[in-house]
This record gives sequence, C-alpha cells and structure tokens, in this order.
Amino acid sequence: MKSAQLPDIYRPRLVTVTQIPEADIEAAESQLLMTAQANADGCWGYFPALNGHTGIDNSLRNPRRLATNTPTLTLAGLRLNFNFLRLSVKKQEARAPFHLDTDAATAVTGDVETLGEREVWRLLLNLSSRHLRSVAYLDVDSRTVSLDAVGTTVRYLGSTDGLEQTVLLEPRTTSEVQGLLFCANAVLHSGRDDENGHFVGGYGCELTPASAQ
Repeated sequence: MKSAQLPDIYRPRLVTVTQIPEADIEAAESQLLMTAQANADGCWGYFPALNGHTGIDNSLRNPRRLATNTPTLTLAGLRLNFNFLRLSVKKQEARAPFHLDTDAATAVTGDVETLGEREVWRLLLNLSSRHLRSVAYLDVDSRTVSLDAVGTTVRYLGSTDGLEQTVLLEPRTTSEVQGLLFCANAVLHSGRDDENGHFVGGYGCELTPASAQ
C-alpha cells in the first residue's frame, strides 16, 4: 500500500479563541498547578468523561467552573464541547508518539471498530500565558499507512522521515488563546513537551462523514 499526503480537508489549522474568560483560565491553572506539584508525575488534569475511573479526581472547583461557564465553542461550523484540561510542571514523554484519537471526550475510550465511520474533531488550546505548546503531526493520509491498535489506542509505527510537521501554539495573551483545530482520528498527531511541561485544554465533537462540514 502506497502512502498518500494528508487531504487538505483534514489539514490542521491554527485558530484563535476569545470566548473563555481570563479569570476562569487563571483560576483553573492555579488549582491544577498546586495539585500537579503534589503529584509524583508532576501532572494533573480535569476529565469529566472519565469520572469514576481509577486515579481520576474531578472534584477541583476551578476547572469545573471553566467547563461550566464555557461548555461549548463554535468554530468552522463545528459545535465543539468541553472535553478536558491538563497541566504538567515538567516534560511528559508521549506514550504513543503518533496516534489517532478514538473519541472526542477522552481521546482513548472510543470504539476502534467504528473509527472509520466517524470524524473526531479536536480543538487543542494552549492555555499557558508563558510557554509555547508544540504539536507534531504527520503529513500523510492515515488510511494509506499501517496502524497498530492496542486496546483503544491506535498508533503509527512506521518511518516518519519526510512526513513530520510541527505547529507552535503561542502563549495566551489575556483571554486570547491560540489553538489547533484538526480531525483527530484522521491526522496522526503527538503533543511535544519541553522542560516547561504544558497547560492545555481540549474541546471536540464527533460527526458522521455525511454530516461533516
């Protein structure tokens, strides 16, 4: 099977979001920062869709307030729902360097068997006011390469030579937040930490191809 370039319709695009109140972002960051600093991994998040799972604590008031106050964002004709916040105070190694998300809510709890029947759209936001966020993706049509599914994780194990592209998300300025909008079950992607870690938010939605904009 010969690989092909990523179709233009799925090519990630930079966007700017202004709807999330700055006070909500800063309050959520402060509470997540304290929790992450006390955690052995130096990382903590708020994932409403994983409520009840082992190791998940969604009791933090400030992240919950951000999600409640800004439950949806509309971009490029897509109505995107709040999915998660995650903050790390140090570099985190990617467990699956280039992968596809199997659902919008968590990225990893969707049904692999129906992945080709859905479009999982993701808006990844750099909520940090101090540091860049680096996101890498492969300029390749994921339908034309070999993928490996382990549980609900879909990974690319081939060579990335000549395929890798990197997008830098600028730090937040007041409540102007830069993000990357892409089809996360079509675009093989990977977040890239440096020594500063990250503070990111995710919004997303799932569509059938017939209803996609």
